[in-house]
Amino acid sequence: CVVGDDAQSIYSFRGARIDNILQFTDLYKGARLFKLEQNYRSTQTIVEAANSLISYNKRQIRKQVFSKNDEGSPLLLNIAYSDVEEGEIVCNRIVRLHRDEGVPYGQMAVLYRTNAQSRIFEEGLRGHSVPYRIYGGQSFYDQKEIRDVLAYFRLAVNPNDEEALKRIINVPKRGIGTTTVGRIIQCAHENGWGIGDVVADARKYVPSLSAATLKKIEGFHHMMAGFTESLAKDDAYTLGERILKESGIWREAYRQNDAESREVQNNLSELLNGINTFVEMQRESGEESRLLLTDYLSEVSLLSDQDSDDGDADDRVTLMTVHAAKGLEFDAVFVVGMEENLFPNAMSMHSERQLEEERRLFYVALTRARRYCCLSASKSRFKYGKMEFCEPSSFLYEIDRRYLRMESGRSTARRDDEREAQPTASGAAIGVQRRLKPVGRAEATAGDEQHEQAMVDGRLLRVGDRVEHERFGQGTIAALEGEEGNMKALIDFDNSGKKKLLLKYAKVKVIK
Repeated sequence: CVVGDDAQSIYSFRGARIDNILQFTDLYKGARLFKLEQNYRSTQTIVEAANSLISYNKRQIRKQVFSKNDEGSPLLLNIAYSDVEEGEIVCNRIVRLHRDEGVPYGQMAVLYRTNAQSRIFEEGLRGHSVPYRIYGGQSFYDQKEIRDVLAYFRLAVNPNDEEALKRIINVPKRGIGTTTVGRIIQCAHENGWGIGDVVADARKYVPSLSAATLKKIEGFHHMMAGFTESLAKDDAYTLGERILKESGIWREAYRQNDAESREVQNNLSELLNGINTFVEMQRESGEESRLLLTDYLSEVSLLSDQDSDDGDADDRVTLMTVHAAKGLEFDAVFVVGMEENLFPNAMSMHSERQLEEERRLFYVALTRARRYCCLSASKSRFKYGKMEFCEPSSFLYEIDRRYLRMESGRSTARRDDEREAQPTASGAAIGVQRRLKPVGRAEATAGDEQHEQAMVDGRLLRVGDRVEHERFGQGTIAALEGEEGNMKALIDFDNSGKKKLLLKYAKVKVIK
């Protein structure tokens, strides 16, 4: 007896071949095929949505999976304006499902196509004090290449950071071995000197080293001293990008183009994305004095040092790739990053076989959910040092519109009194290009539209209100502009003059 599901064949990169299932009865002439079509896990709606998706695959054993469970609610789709907002939407919904529907954190999962996507959700969940775990992998900040880069940052800030020095003095390889590092550390310890001082003048302090080795140490010191010198001049993103490139880490990541190298590339790009977001948030909230690498390190140290013993180990939101989720099930599943070239992956776009496997992977993601299934995508992502605009995944158009409900990202990210959106013909064709449209909303207003009042995080702000900012003090709102979720206020501060602040980040309160 052989049991298998061709719709869940997702490991071709490990050598698995779907043909072993599809051609089984041809290879073994006496074999009989029995279709096990009842799904005991998911609601009828989730099962039917998954059926409508997988029907687009040509190479499959046709079957009609059904469920006798409750009908359940439609799949929910959010299109966010940025990957940061996507993280807010997902994290806020997780909090609401736990608070309002009683769904345990341990019965919720966030599924993504690539490991690098975990960063935003790790940061978002920590910001909401929601416990989480990384299943089948490492936290973003525990990845080797990320720890290496953060060690460079720490050493630039503190040249006497011994652990950071030991970690990256020979990363990438520059011919400074462990024996040499040991002698430098021994010299520093025996004489009570800072390890940075020894490295800065190795010819004086460790003259027994070979001339070639001393030259390499001097080159390393010169590079690090340049980074340290720029700490007070460059913002965290500018200096962070420079460190990645001048250290050789970026170049080393691109020496090859295999799957492992691409994951390292994605992680480094996502780290830069996080630094850029940090800098932009500081600017938008008026914290111009907190843009430096030292400020970023203070912020990220909390994220890279998560206490694994905090709270109930079983009651944690699970973060994992879709591949790692096979065989698991949860009451609520969030499938994120539903964009072309991400899910489906860019490598699959020119091969029908690979595209069908990506569709099977999405099928696996959908069918992990028992009761709730939420999909999300972003209109833009910061990648490889620049902003890229994204198209919704073609797979979203393949889900029968009867089973899909769409919501506007801006409102769900920031309103607790959220109302259910109404069904939408999300797969309808408009001209040649099909587009997904949010329900119950007009098209987005222009970014510079003026307003007399605005609701931000449950606070009603009006032009003329007296407000207080923790850094700039008291002032008066002179103007409100922008679109919901990205509302800006021009505030005339009593002692700091006029400043335009992005209200979702600015820490202002109305003075009663």
